[in-house]
Amino acid sequence: MPYMIMLILGDPADLDDVLEAWAELDVSNVTFIDSMCSQEGVCRPRPRIPIRFAFENLGAATERCSCTLFAIAGSEEAVRGCLVKVEAIVGDLDDVPGSAVVAWPLSITKGIPGSSQFGFQPR
Repeated sequence: MPYMIMLILGDPADLDDVLEAWAELDVSNVTFIDSMCSQEGVCRPRPRIPIRFAFENLGAATERCSCTLFAIAGSEEAVRGCLVKVEAIVGDLDDVPGSAVVAWPLSITKGIPGSSQFGFQPR
C-alpha cells in the first residue's frame, strides 16, 4: 500500500541532501514548499505588508524558516527507510526543533506508477 510522507525540515539547507537520499530509495516525486514553524525559538514571523501584490522576491532575500516536503512512498518499509535517511542527515528528529515527519496510508491513488488503486468505482 502506498503512503504519503510529510516531512517538516527545520533547516532548509538540508533539502538537497534529503532529496538525494530519498531518490536512492526511489522516492523521487517530492513536492516541497517554504513554510514557517510557530514553535517558539525556532522561527520568528516576518512582518507582512497588506498589499495586493507580493514583492518578497524584490530586494534582499527573505529568510526561510523551514521547508515542508510531501512525497508518496510505495510501502511502509520505504517510509521507514526515508525516516532513517532523514535522521542520518539532520539527527534524531525528537531532538531537532521545528522538524517532524508523519506518514499515513493512501487508500485511493491515481497517477502513481504501479500503485493506482480505488476505494470506490470511478464513473
